[in-house]
Amino acid sequence: MKKIITLDVVTQDNPYALSGDHLRYRNDAAANIADTIDGVSADRKIIANVEASSGYSGFSGNSSQNVSTILTAETPVTSAGTVEGVPYDTPLNRILIRNANDLNPIQDSLGNEYYGRLTHSGVTWTITYYVYTGGVETPKALESSQPLQFLYSKRFNLSTVPETFAQPLNFSDAVALQGYSGVSGFTGASGVTGVSGFTGATGASGVSGASGASGESGVSGFTGASGASGASGYSGISGFGESGVSGFSGVSGFSGNSGVSGYTENLSYVDLNNISGYSGSSGFSGAAFVGSSGESGVSGFSGSSWKISKRAYGQAYRTTAYTIVSGNTFYDIPLDAGENNLLNISHAFGGGTPEQVTVTYAGVYRIRGFASFNGISGVMNAIRLYNYTLTAEILGSFVQDYPAAVGAAQGLCCETIVSLSAGDVIIFQAGSQAGSSQVALNITAAGPTPTTGITAMMTIEKIDD
Repeated sequence: MKKIITLDVVTQDNPYALSGDHLRYRNDAAANIADTIDGVSADRKIIANVEASSGYSGFSGNSSQNVSTILTAETPVTSAGTVEGVPYDTPLNRILIRNANDLNPIQDSLGNEYYGRLTHSGVTWTITYYVYTGGVETPKALESSQPLQFLYSKRFNLSTVPETFAQPLNFSDAVALQGYSGVSGFTGASGVTGVSGFTGATGASGVSGASGASGESGVSGFTGASGASGASGYSGISGFGESGVSGFSGVSGFSGNSGVSGYTENLSYVDLNNISGYSGSSGFSGAAFVGSSGESGVSGFSGSSWKISKRAYGQAYRTTAYTIVSGNTFYDIPLDAGENNLLNISHAFGGGTPEQVTVTYAGVYRIRGFASFNGISGVMNAIRLYNYTLTAEILGSFVQDYPAAVGAAQGLCCETIVSLSAGDVIIFQAGSQAGSSQVALNITAAGPTPTTGITAMMTIEKIDD
């Protein structure tokens, strides 16, 4: 006999209840999940923690941060809805924030841990920073600049949830900076113990006779289905299994007289599985009955570990002219036309500092710079890469040359390999011996026309592990 276990989410006011064959439980992490022994409804919804595709630079004094380039592919949804996507309102828009280098929480000067809330307007995703102090959620700006990484909530259908979503999320914490632990799932109820079978009566001793034929072995009971384990982080639901009812013990047969074999009564209990055959001189052996095994609960989803990728690369570029006003002076070139394939590299080309490119992780980087000059004959032009954080030119990046003639096209390239710290800001600079030179695209009448004309660009790539 198979029994169905129905799991229903209940409210906080009624955390759990048990009645009949229905077991009710409370699960604040993943609502609307209904499982049975025979299958799982694929249109049920679950909230999972998701790693941001890249980190970003948090600056001292900022109370919020535009992260649209990181979440551009996500669909904004409400916490109260059932549509798949990223909630942008309370309570599900809370995110965990960590230092991108060591994945430890960040704190203010009073020891309060920072966290964030995601909001969405138009096409803009924004993280606003908070601390929890005096029992009140309080907005608070960052007190120091540092590279940041974050973890946010996303609603999935069970049919579309990533296969790695339930691996343990290893957001490491330093001593005394413990992060939030996931909610533990409830332990499944123990199955019902089966009824012990009846002991058969001892048969009378008979005369020794011929040995009887062996009886047929009984059929083995069914093995129940494996129960489903809950997800890590927020622990999932443990399956509830039932123990099967033990079968009846067979009645011992009569001991026969020598030479004569007796017979065994035909027992017809409901759950008989096998009956022993006739005994010889020792009499008839009774039948032994084994009850069928009960059904095991459904196993939950296994979790996956979360690991931050330390790879980093990207490109930023400019497509318009830039006038060098004064001679013998380096100018920061705003790379404000666009960016390509940024991974763990930050560049606000649409913001107030398009000349700045920020690295998330410490390591060894290969950096290249290029500028196209509208040169003046006899006037030296130059380019270099500059570490804004250290206020120093990057060694090996300085390149200079004369143009061939007045107005002649002149392209200067530089490349260097350098060790950078997490959060270092790199700037591409250009200068001239005299003012009025331009970093400008030069296209000759006889030459091909590019799809996108680049006047200046910088590429950066992390080349160590």
